[in-house]
Amino acid sequence: DRAAVTSVDSLAAARQAVAATAFDAVVLDIGLGDGSGFDLLPDLERGGRATPPVVVFSAQDPKREIAFKVDAYLTKSRASLDALVEVVGALCRRAAAGRGDGGKAP
Repeated sequence: DRAAVTSVDSLAAARQAVAATAFDAVVLDIGLGDGSGFDLLPDLERGGRATPPVVVFSAQDPKREIAFKVDAYLTKSRASLDALVEVVGALCRRAAAGRGDGGKAP
């Protein structure tokens, strides 16, 4: 399966993208030039849309209080890109099944 990917390099750009687009999943990095990827979490819960699954893919180890706020947390030094793709796909399928559209991720 193929997926469309939107990549941004700042918190401001991420906020603009989230405001304009209903994403099926969000992969966050903590270290953005103008803030933390965690600062985007409240934005994902706004707008009357279902909150997409959130995966943190970061060089930093998870802090317990933050790890509970996301669907998955992968540390770059211990998880491959293949593992990231697998986790995102599984979360998208689970979210689609919860919406009642047959469990098919877009």
